[in-house]
Amino acid sequence: MKDKTFLNGGDNIFYKDGSTTYIFWTDYEGTANYPAVRAMRVVEDPAVYPVVPLQAMPFFWRGKVRFFENYSGLYYIDSDDENTDFAVFKFDKKAGIFKDACRFTSTVAGWVPEKGKDNPVCQAVAAKKYQTRETAPMTSVVPAEEYKKFKTMTCQNAEAENKKKNRTFSFDDCLNKDDSVDFELASETTGTGVGLKIDYNNDGKDEILTGAYYASGSGAGCAHTLFRIYDSPDAPTRLITNGKPGDVYFHGGNTGDGYEISCNGGKQEIVTVEGKNYLLTADKTGPKRLDEITTLPDGTNKTEQLCSFIPKREYQ
Repeated sequence: MKDKTFLNGGDNIFYKDGSTTYIFWTDYEGTANYPAVRAMRVVEDPAVYPVVPLQAMPFFWRGKVRFFENYSGLYYIDSDDENTDFAVFKFDKKAGIFKDACRFTSTVAGWVPEKGKDNPVCQAVAAKKYQTRETAPMTSVVPAEEYKKFKTMTCQNAEAENKKKNRTFSFDDCLNKDDSVDFELASETTGTGVGLKIDYNNDGKDEILTGAYYASGSGAGCAHTLFRIYDSPDAPTRLITNGKPGDVYFHGGNTGDGYEISCNGGKQEIVTVEGKNYLLTADKTGPKRLDEITTLPDGTNKTEQLCSFIPKREYQ
């Protein structure tokens, strides 16, 4: 592709070849969001769109598909979810298929703030100039007997919920799991047996956060680690971002406040910058967003997103 002049591109594209105009677009089908490219040809005005018979639409990853056009023709690029591997295909109008054009990879050389690019806190986090607090076994964060009482309560709640759904569940198995192994905290969310005591919301008082793990096998699957607020052995844990006991980040979001955590190994961490604590959300590749959490008079939490981060990439 010697001519790099970019004419147009995106999720859908009109491509004119002589007297024929094509329209290409991408649907993402099913809960797994597999890409499916559609192609039609405009044959008259008003437009009628019979399908162009494409014999091959190769895909290598379940990521995003984008079309682009330059003076040498029409292409689409297919990438994995992490944008590390790319394949480019060129449309062969005679054969009616896309053919392999090139492949390349990218690596992350660093991170820069996108939202909050002029905020010193965002700049500090992008440069990894912050302090972190390591989690510890919950039996060292709260008294062991108190934590045992807490486990009993959560296992009882889980037993009741599973009974409602006619699912097999063993209270004894739940209770007898080691503290470092999972037990149910909320829907599809299990405890990890670790936590920390910290003033995460900067109100001058230390609170207890307990580690949790969310995993769902529906659709493309989703897994992330997170914090839930531990109030007492008699109370259900609460989601850290909104302070509500019943909520989970179903497939990474759906809490109604715009907060999202990656299904691709997302994780939460409390970081300290210039003496103030923030919630840092990352995935396997690096930081994604930084939020400041405020507890409201009714006991619920509000998050204010201060920063989002994008990678500096090198391609080869």
